[in-house]
Amino acid sequence: MPTRRNKTMFFCWIKTFHGVGLATSMEKYLRSKKIAAIVMFCAFIHLRSTFLNTGKGNKCSFLKSLSMTELLPDVIRVLLIEDDDIDAQDFRRMLRNNPDVTFEIGHVLRLGDAIEKLSTGDFDLCVLDLMLPDGSQLDSIEQIRTLDGRIPIVVMTGVDDEKVAMSAITLGAQDYIPKGELTRQQVLRSLKMAVARQRKACGIGASANFDQLTHLPNSRSLHAKFAELQSCSTYNSLPMSFAMLDLDHLSQINEEHGYLVGDAVLRAFAELLSMLRRDDIWVARFGGQQFIALMPNHTLDQANTKMSDLQRRLASAEMAFSDDCKFRATASSGVVAVESESLEETFNLCCMALQKSKEAA
Repeated sequence: MPTRRNKTMFFCWIKTFHGVGLATSMEKYLRSKKIAAIVMFCAFIHLRSTFLNTGKGNKCSFLKSLSMTELLPDVIRVLLIEDDDIDAQDFRRMLRNNPDVTFEIGHVLRLGDAIEKLSTGDFDLCVLDLMLPDGSQLDSIEQIRTLDGRIPIVVMTGVDDEKVAMSAITLGAQDYIPKGELTRQQVLRSLKMAVARQRKACGIGASANFDQLTHLPNSRSLHAKFAELQSCSTYNSLPMSFAMLDLDHLSQINEEHGYLVGDAVLRAFAELLSMLRRDDIWVARFGGQQFIALMPNHTLDQANTKMSDLQRRLASAEMAFSDDCKFRATASSGVVAVESESLEETFNLCCMALQKSKEAA
């Protein structure tokens, strides 16, 4: 019979590498299935002897190789899909003041809104309630994974059912946590391990700083790159400009022609922006339909001229996806001179310039 120590190690192993919620569900299940428990624990003892006894002085090499916390980004962007405002507030409180990583939370009430957010946003993780007004429990997992098979999903729901939990894991959820069992430590561990496991599986390292759709740098790189270029420009007494570009009417394009067409427009715009690199301009996708250009050695007038030329080139190119799907895309821009070391101050000024540009158009 399995010993108490082996039982404890077994569930620690499951919690570490397969999620807290799954371990809890398995523990309940195995308590009532003695034969299954014996089989599972025998398998665990075999795995333990195989993985831990890998050589003298290196008994924990397997576990060390799976230590993935170093893969976590500084900021984890969470899309919370939850129609209960009280549960959403409790979830936000649990993620506050975490010393390891910062959680940025986007919250939607419906599955349809989540699909739209995932199509245009940059998220590291989905936290999904199965009881949504426009969702059908496990079908919600399939819909999200059909849209983005890489994003990890943690199910956090009031449905406390072992069979549903096992089905959710089978469909691709990283973890399943009943709301009645939530603790802050459990939630933090589950979310961080879900992100780390997925990033490890996808081989994400330096690529975490790049947008998967357009292959441009993403907003994670912006702080470091701005500091680098601003410092260099100041040291050499050279001008620098900061531009934000917003692809017009992307939501309308998605609604009328579908998200695949919208993605193709984003990629085409990104390719056009990439041509700016020949002038030592750093471009990135900030998120959704917005892009950033850091323009060292460009005065404000020079930067405005370059942005106007780029906008004209975009508007003059017809995008044809089929005989019935042809149109011309446009973009708005806001440009400011970099006169501060503060990225936040420069960014806010640029947002105001972009808004004025949109109003004028």
